[in-house]
Amino acid sequence: MDHDETACDRTQQGPDQGQKGRSRRQMLMAGAGTVLAGTLVGCGLTSNDDEAGAQTTSGGESVPASESILERIKRDKKIRFGVDLAFEPLQYRDPKTKEPTGYAVEVSKLLAEALGAKPEWVEVPFQELFAAQAAGRFDIAGIAAVNTPERAQQVAFAYAPTFLEGTYLFQRKGLNLTDKSQLNDSGITIAVLAGSAQANTAKLLFPKAKLKELADDVSAMADAETGRSDALFIGDYAVADAKAKGLALIEPEPVATAWNTYFMPLGDTPLHQFVTVFLQNKASDLTLANLWQQFVASKIDREGVRSAPVRDPYLVAAYAG
Repeated sequence: MDHDETACDRTQQGPDQGQKGRSRRQMLMAGAGTVLAGTLVGCGLTSNDDEAGAQTTSGGESVPASESILERIKRDKKIRFGVDLAFEPLQYRDPKTKEPTGYAVEVSKLLAEALGAKPEWVEVPFQELFAAQAAGRFDIAGIAAVNTPERAQQVAFAYAPTFLEGTYLFQRKGLNLTDKSQLNDSGITIAVLAGSAQANTAKLLFPKAKLKELADDVSAMADAETGRSDALFIGDYAVADAKAKGLALIEPEPVATAWNTYFMPLGDTPLHQFVTVFLQNKASDLTLANLWQQFVASKIDREGVRSAPVRDPYLVAAYAG
């Protein structure tokens, strides 16, 4: 039908076509010149189409818009990880070598090795990591985070966990609470990592309490240790450190348990698929479980707190059966 005819079709008609409306088109000749210029671009008749379809990475190089970061990593043999190294034992700098290490960092090194790439560490405060990923300041997060719907609007999370985080409530010396419900009081201040899953959970569970969101776990722990905060809401990886500071568990069971996993740019399907399969493989061959035992579980199991390493659920079910 006439109303379905495209602009490209009209510019390519022969001399005997379209006679009925010729005089009208002549009257509109001046305006048609401008429209035709735009039409020719859409018909692929310019030499700049490839340039328009290119994008610039944070490293400054120009690559096709359709190219996955995965291909660029394999080509350049380097991968830039976004990290906050203030979360021992998950990710931190070795005090002797000053090099990044910890559970998540060692998993990231294995991911880089699987791609034949050299890891580069781009340090960004935790609260800024998601916006920094969306802005292309690094290729992929080198640490794991809870995959919330809010964060998923900025970044894409892998479809397999890097670690499972149980969260626990501690109280300062002398408070002597016996039940977590006692924290829901306007006279109570709870220290948490700013922007963390614990912060969101605390808002839901203890709406009457004052929430003090601090820059990192070390600051939150110090706030409770010195009595500036009454309680500390923290992940299981920091249980041993919290107890060493003289803080006491309010309840022995975790308040909640959450997935933590890698995140990367939205829409990059090849990269997303690779990271997901990589994590699934490292769960099935027990690499994740062994690293978790080395860096995390060995420190907190002796405190009577159960941690859960990531294992392939299908293989676990097969062995159990």
